[in-house]
Amino acid sequence: MGNVFFQIFNSNFVQTIVMAIVGLVAYFVYKCQKKDDLRRAATIVKLEIDNIEEALNRLKLTVVAEDIYKTAPLYQTLEWFKVRNLFVGKIDIEYINAINKFYDMAIVCEDARNRMKEAVHLNRVDKINAVQFHTEAILCKIAENSAENCDETVFQDNLKMANKVLMTYSDLYNKTSFDFIMRSVTEHLKRSVNSIFYISNTPAYEKLKKLMKCK
Repeated sequence: MGNVFFQIFNSNFVQTIVMAIVGLVAYFVYKCQKKDDLRRAATIVKLEIDNIEEALNRLKLTVVAEDIYKTAPLYQTLEWFKVRNLFVGKIDIEYINAINKFYDMAIVCEDARNRMKEAVHLNRVDKINAVQFHTEAILCKIAENSAENCDETVFQDNLKMANKVLMTYSDLYNKTSFDFIMRSVTEHLKRSVNSIFYISNTPAYEKLKKLMKCK
């Protein structure tokens, strides 16, 4: 009886069935893994889109140029470009194209934000250098005049003038000025922010939300 069972178990038919079962189990595990990967990717992209749009909202509220330092980067790692291949065949190609376009425009906006931030920094440095140079020159002339003239009235007048110059310097140092910011930089930021669309208002975003819940 044992030999018969052994022969049956080792027959080609039974081995084929066993291999088929093993193959089905492996395929089932593979499909489950793929679904988990897709669900995880959809969650990551959805959260990244939400963060980009939230940062974009804050950027649009930036009225004063120097407040650009208070804005956060629109993105950190751009996870979409790492996982978008998982969505091929799972969502319509027009949805993939729409998300691609959104991310491309987000990159342009972040470039404009960085350029504006750099321009504000350079503006601040140039303004400080210009004001310091002219202030030092005026104070030197006042000091020379005071050294040459020992009259108390002249000395008091020079002191008042020096204080006035220092007050003017302090005002110019702290005052927001756009004199040194290139117009092309501000226009680049304005065009970029105004041209980007919100992907969360589109069917592509809704599809991502559905994929997050797929079983």
